Amino acid sequence: MSLNIVCKLATFGNPPDTNFTWNKLDSNRTFVKTGETFKIDRAQLSDEGDYQCQATNTMQAISNKRVHGSSESQFYLDIQCK
Repeated sequence: MSLNIVCKLATFGNPPDTNFTWNKLDSNRTFVKTGETFKIDRAQLSDEGDYQCQATNTMQAISNKRVHGSSESQFYLDIQCK
């Protein structure tokens, strides 16, 4: 079974070009995505654990100074098998 997880942290940002980084916190796995949806194909028990979604973007202010924005959220993915 595949699984889609959506990170709703920065869908209204300006600029809308937001980078999403997904981390499985109990491992060294990091996934960098350009979209808010993270897909796990063929979810397995080994995919269970704590995950973090971080959304970042950079905005060019009027004074030509870059402003970086960042927001993050965590969740626990519980895989149950029949």
